[in-house]
Amino acid sequence: MKMAEKFSLSPHSLAGQINEEALERIGDIVLEEREGVFSTLPDYEEEIRSWISN
Repeated sequence: MKMAEKFSLSPHSLAGQINEEALERIGDIVLEEREGVFSTLPDYEEEIRSWISN
């Protein structure tokens, strides 16, 4: 939520943008929402760490 607020986006908008980027890079989404909480899909956690560190 803090990142969404920093960029003046709703959490849904930010998650959507992240998933769009993931679709372009790896052909799948990396975030999912369950009961109002977004989380990374475990299969892609290493991939996400790599993006963040670059």
